[in-house]
Amino acid sequence: MNDLVHVIDKNFRIMLFNEAFREKHKKLGLDIKVIGQNPFDTYLFLPDRIREEYMAVFRTGEMLVTEEPTKINGKEIIAQTRKIPIHEGERVSLIVTVIRNITEPTKLEEELQEGEKKPKRIKAERALWESEEKYRALAESSEDGICILESTGRILYSNKACGKLFGKKSSTLFGKGIIDIFPRENVDRIFKEIQNVFHKKVITQREHTIQSGRHLQHFAITFAPILDKKKAISLVMTIRNITKQKRMETALKEAYIKSEKERSKVAKALKKKITESKKAYSELQDSKDELVRTERLAFTGRIAAGIAHEIRNPLTNVAMSIRQLMKTLEPEKPRSKHVDIITRNTERINYLITELLNCARPPKLDMQSFDIHKVLKNVLDTVSPKISLRKIKVIRKFTSKPSTIEIDKEQVERAFLNIVINAVEAMSKEGKLNIVTEHNGALFIIKFQDTGRGIAEEDIMKIFDPFFSSKRDGVGLGLSVCYGIIVSHGGTIEVESKWKKGSVFTITLPLKQKSGGGVK
Repeated sequence: MNDLVHVIDKNFRIMLFNEAFREKHKKLGLDIKVIGQNPFDTYLFLPDRIREEYMAVFRTGEMLVTEEPTKINGKEIIAQTRKIPIHEGERVSLIVTVIRNITEPTKLEEELQEGEKKPKRIKAERALWESEEKYRALAESSEDGICILESTGRILYSNKACGKLFGKKSSTLFGKGIIDIFPRENVDRIFKEIQNVFHKKVITQREHTIQSGRHLQHFAITFAPILDKKKAISLVMTIRNITKQKRMETALKEAYIKSEKERSKVAKALKKKITESKKAYSELQDSKDELVRTERLAFTGRIAAGIAHEIRNPLTNVAMSIRQLMKTLEPEKPRSKHVDIITRNTERINYLITELLNCARPPKLDMQSFDIHKVLKNVLDTVSPKISLRKIKVIRKFTSKPSTIEIDKEQVERAFLNIVINAVEAMSKEGKLNIVTEHNGALFIIKFQDTGRGIAEEDIMKIFDPFFSSKRDGVGLGLSVCYGIIVSHGGTIEVESKWKKGSVFTITLPLKQKSGGGVK
């Protein structure tokens, strides 16, 4: 037969019982709705001696074991009753009563035949009591709050730490409900978890944030069912205050976010410095290239001046002699043809010397206000036959803002003409030439974009050098002259090009000139 187990409190109310207790009550025809009732009021047949035994256990705190014959349904049995105290601090808050039928033949025979069995049973009971004391000591020394609850959320036991967590004495929590210790906004969720544990018989753990005065407290609450024949009869609720841990986690997270922000700021500042350094390096490189180009042109100018002096004088004598010789020759004579060849080549040499001098020294400018769009129109009219021959489409995107700036019209027109001719000759048939003008503050920008063969990357830095040309019959002075004209106007000329995709020449000129030259 199974042991009958029930738990009573200090007011002799039954707080908990097992299934065997329930079944025995049913068989005896007794009321099984005994939770919260005083059995001495319900069952008047119980002798006062049993009440006194309970009072003695509450008073002494020691387990009491009794054996006595009793009759159930007319049948006499020997019942062993163990009254085991459950301590809360120094007081006994509950008594677990275990009633066992020891009249079974096997037990009775063992006790009759071996008198030493009774001491063994007493020893086992003592071990059970010591075990209860050990677990009670563990529960009371735990820093975590420990409560035993019934399915309604009613507290059957709580240790000191549990009372401390909620600012109450643990002795005052007995018989209270979870609504008495938890804020109302947390009760529904906790009660659902209790019901889930009773229903599914599983251990669950959840974190709960609870308002305590002005502060938020964080708790990790574990619910573990107490099973009897696979049925949950109560549960153990363990409560751990994790507020410090959560605050530390929050502080670490905030520190991490702060460090990430600082890292991001440092990274941005570093990126800005790198960008500025790259820009400064690029500007320095451009200045270096500009200086090298300027020095090269200056050196070419000195060489050109010397060559012009040394070559032009004898070249003038040759030209004058040829003219005199032509007067003595008849045009039909074969020798006159050779004289024509000498004349053309003499003029060619003179032209080259003049061009060399033009690109090597700043031209004398005749600065006047002039419409740059008219200059571009004149240039396109001049190159119109070549444009038509190659079926090139010219797209003009001129600014609507005033386009009158201070320039030497003849010189600027010459520079533009050189660039447009190069663009046309770089394109095959049906190419496109885009000419764009725009304002940028005190500057006027002209862009020439073609769809020609482009310039090889290794040649871009050399295209403004005197005598450099990618054309078979080119002299290599055209772009050098352009460069000198634009720079003498206080402007800049830049080129972007991709091989076989085309080039963009960008010319920037100041809207106004200072009296001594330069930008206003």
